[in-house]
Amino acid sequence: MVDGALTLLCLYYAYRLANAVRLYRSLSGVTPDGSPAIVDGERVTVEGAVTVDEEAPASDPATDGLSAPVGMYVWQAAFPRSGQKVIDFENRTTRQARATFASGVEFGSFTVATENGEFRVDPGWLRDVHDADRLAAVRPVGFLPSRTWHVYLWNSPYVQLADHSTELPLERLRGVVAFS
Repeated sequence: MVDGALTLLCLYYAYRLANAVRLYRSLSGVTPDGSPAIVDGERVTVEGAVTVDEEAPASDPATDGLSAPVGMYVWQAAFPRSGQKVIDFENRTTRQARATFASGVEFGSFTVATENGEFRVDPGWLRDVHDADRLAAVRPVGFLPSRTWHVYLWNSPYVQLADHSTELPLERLRGVVAFS
């Protein structure tokens, strides 16, 4: 029994390591100082001023009413795990453990302006890669299991969340999320 659980745990971490190695190999030849030739269909990282043409769906209630228009946001829907705590070593606090049952990305139409011109961003591929839900498709009723071996979009190696994190109850999204 213990050997089987240890084998599954090793397989999970081997899978995560393989993803990290693939990501490292794809980024290892890119230098931040030079401007590599961009080939159509190639993945790149672009930094610059963002111009939002069309806001992401439900961005006002889901992002806690930020004053600037929101072109894209990543969300996570979770329920508390009773009796379990998580230690946040960075802030030296503990918080209630959560079990994620859905995660996704909502986006509108936006561009990023760089010194080489404007780039239109299409984050739809994130939904496809992670089999992510749309926020309007979330159904917070019944038994909602967390998929243990599933990499949810909010925890993806392709997403780095640094600022503007907020937590709010699903009740606040009534009208966006369907309660049955």
